Amino acid sequence: MELHFLGAAHNDPEAYNRTIRGLERLRPDVLALEWEGPEYENFLQNPAIKALRAQTEEAIRDVFCEFKIDPGLYDQANAKSIWGGEVKAVQDFARQYAIEIVPTESAHVRIEVDLESLHNPEIGAEMFYKWLSLLKKEEKTYDPDEITAFDPSTYGMFERHLDGKMAQDEASKIVKDSMWAFRPERVRYQTEKLREAVDGMNKKDRLVHVGGFLHLMDDGLSQAQGPVNLWQHARMNLGGNINRYSLSGF
Repeated sequence: MELHFLGAAHNDPEAYNRTIRGLERLRPDVLALEWEGPEYENFLQNPAIKALRAQTEEAIRDVFCEFKIDPGLYDQANAKSIWGGEVKAVQDFARQYAIEIVPTESAHVRIEVDLESLHNPEIGAEMFYKWLSLLKKEEKTYDPDEITAFDPSTYGMFERHLDGKMAQDEASKIVKDSMWAFRPERVRYQTEKLREAVDGMNKKDRLVHVGGFLHLMDDGLSQAQGPVNLWQHARMNLGGNINRYSLSGF
């Protein structure tokens, strides 16, 4: 049994093509994805939810007007944003090869979080107010091209880690600074979904999980202090031949 983890930068404009190449090379029998699944997708298509999202968008545009910034720039940034190409790639690959996807994010939790913010559009508006205030203080402009630009060196840190060229104290700091992404209930859910998938696999099956590369960082402290992210839990609890990769390598 083999478990392979592909670490992606969610805003990588090449994420779709890289993911397809990675999956073609690894040829999974089981696919897992950092994604909330069809339940959440259906939630987003609900007309009532779309109306609430429109109200939040309008509240954000009002903030731009308050700062005398063209709200059209906000719309441009949204249109330019490339986010989650790896998700679409996994979905297309799964459809082509008739493989069921195991979502490793909780739709229930995501829907609860979204509903709280959608019913309180001032939350999103306040976030942009603070951001635009900071830009004004620093005498910077809201530039859609700059905001949505992808830094090619994004993968560099993770690749140094994979190549063994990163000191443990640096890896520990990255993991510590990323604890916002490693909420215990989230990691527990991710691990449980993978455990369910692994329990249903044959000895010769190959599972590929695609998700953010931060979840694959290892500070070397899991044995002494306990695992904190998906990779550490997988190594300690799932067994099998486990490997991890940077998506930029495909």
